[in-house]
Amino acid sequence: MRTILVANRCLWAALIPLFLVVDSTYVIGALFAVMFAMGPTGSTAVTTHQMGVTPPQLQGRASSTRGFFTGLAAPIGLGLAGFSLGHFGLVVSVLSLTAWVILMAVIATVSRAIRSPSAAR
Repeated sequence: MRTILVANRCLWAALIPLFLVVDSTYVIGALFAVMFAMGPTGSTAVTTHQMGVTPPQLQGRASSTRGFFTGLAAPIGLGLAGFSLGHFGLVVSVLSLTAWVILMAVIATVSRAIRSPSAAR
């Protein structure tokens, strides 16, 4: 799981700044395609881990909670992106998102719970 999460975040961190230099809609579409194709991989890794560590009687609640919070991520993220673009501009917004993704990669790399999930139990 750790390898997938760290690789996902590192790849995102490498691709996001390209939006500052790319002006072709086809290349932008390709960047989005690669980035969005990585999402299900990370989601599957997290879901598989969650199912392995959650007691059977709590599977439904854990799944519902995960679904609720991941469902909130899209509208909140879009709202924050619009706010950032409107108030700070493209360059600051893209670089801030890049920094945020790098921070997530670092946290995933050093997290004891992600590094050895069995130790987190």
